[in-house]
Amino acid sequence: MPTCVSTPARFRCPAAPWTLPTRRARRPHCGSVLDDIWIPVSNFELRPFVGTATVRPVLVPHTDEVAEIVEVPLRHLLTEGAVSEELIEGPGWQLRAAVYRHQGHRIWGATARTLAMFASVLREADAG
Repeated sequence: MPTCVSTPARFRCPAAPWTLPTRRARRPHCGSVLDDIWIPVSNFELRPFVGTATVRPVLVPHTDEVAEIVEVPLRHLLTEGAVSEELIEGPGWQLRAAVYRHQGHRIWGATARTLAMFASVLREADAG
């Protein structure tokens, strides 16, 4: 089974064994763009790309932005009840947000929204 990859639009990898299109696809297939996600705290917009690769890519975090790469199996994302709502707290703020839990990690925010959208697209494709 090919490896699925989700990456921010500014990601560059000229030697990558996969390609990402610049147009939206009606159905998920090799190389699709998911819906844009607005991130209120930074006022940035995230454009998630999803594709397949014939070989497993080497993932290297950009250490200024990424503390760790967490790989979550698709079957976990598609499990009933995989996402829950939790209270997230920071210095002087708190909010309720959708959260995925995997191997001791709490995945929330734009990442959780992207994963939920991807899971929804996969479920819809499987049903249709």
